[in-house]
Amino acid sequence: MDHYQNIANSFQVTIETIASSVDALALPIEQSSLLMTEALLAGGKIVTVGLGADAALASLLADTLLCNTNYERPALPALALPAGGSLENTVRQLRALVQQSDVIVLFAISPCDLTDLNRLLDAAGEGNARSVLVSNLNVHLDEPKDGDSVVIELGDLQHIRAVELTTMISCCLGTLIENNLFGYFNETTE
Repeated sequence: MDHYQNIANSFQVTIETIASSVDALALPIEQSSLLMTEALLAGGKIVTVGLGADAALASLLADTLLCNTNYERPALPALALPAGGSLENTVRQLRALVQQSDVIVLFAISPCDLTDLNRLLDAAGEGNARSVLVSNLNVHLDEPKDGDSVVIELGDLQHIRAVELTTMISCCLGTLIENNLFGYFNETTE
């Protein structure tokens, strides 16, 4: 059985989804990278959280900040809260670990209970940390005060397309933060 055409079609849809999202997402991605860079420069950390399957997306961003494989640089303080525990444990961790100088990046891509998501957002806000919400669930943070929160709204996408786009966003955020902190790295090899 030859699946080449199915694979090519899948790749093409992914490319088109990502390309058509750039205009809408460029500004919130830039704002998020600046918010996170400011936090790191102020001695804060990036705490990533994802409910259910979104925990993998949270881990991807934290791992990207901790260790870049393209070139040697210091590890950036980033932490992905584990998703294996209960929601109550995650809320406790947010309350215990997050400080005002930190940024919390919450991934809400997979269908979830909006009450749970709001509990995480409330816990994040208790520490007066700034927040970035990456979501396609039409969930919005409270009205931002002085640029303390950013929403990267993916729009109405199929779940798999939202996961693909969020993966690209996480990689892009990591690159932008590195560029902000360490300058631009020429990725071409000669």
